[in-house]
Amino acid sequence: MDSLNRSRDLYQTGQLEAALVAMQEACAQSPSNAEAWWLLGCVTRHLGLIGLSDDGFRRAAELLPKQMPLPHRVSPEHFRTLLDEAKRILAESRSTTSAMGQKMTAQELRALGEAATGILQASTAARRWGIMVPGQAPAAQLETAIVSLPRRDAIRGGLSPDAQWSRKEQPVVLYQSNHENTAGSDRDLVHLLVRNLVFANTNAPGMATGSA
Repeated sequence: MDSLNRSRDLYQTGQLEAALVAMQEACAQSPSNAEAWWLLGCVTRHLGLIGLSDDGFRRAAELLPKQMPLPHRVSPEHFRTLLDEAKRILAESRSTTSAMGQKMTAQELRALGEAATGILQASTAARRWGIMVPGQAPAAQLETAIVSLPRRDAIRGGLSPDAQWSRKEQPVVLYQSNHENTAGSDRDLVHLLVRNLVFANTNAPGMATGSA
């Protein structure tokens, strides 16, 4: 197994120190491999090595700027503001259609999330259908908690280290750094939050996690 595949496997199972060694080998062997640098950014973020993490993401963005844009980092307070905006969009979408009695199936909601490639598309689609599954609270009313990254014990228990959200019961846990890793702007973050709140609301508690 080459260094990149080995480091990826170690990372996914929460063996972060060993993953770091293998990832550094992968970057040294293939310095033009953007995925290796991006994964190095992820691994070092989990280890609290913020400077090395920023360098890894920067190298990945230099190699593949469109596919791997530089992560958009925001303060916890600003992330909460963006989450409030995502919930507002979902709440307004539901109120627009509630008088029409339209409700979406879980399959339709997932399709909405997959189809939404920007916040305007997500908002338009949400207004058309209404963000509500029969028997469930609206996505905008989900109780949420924000943490930076998944815990190592959760990763070893099967949660992806790149998960953007997880849910056993409420609250839905949103992982801020993993949202930022795949977002290039505030707009991207709001779009991801809209999508992930919809997904979290359509999955059975105890089964749900999500990553980009």
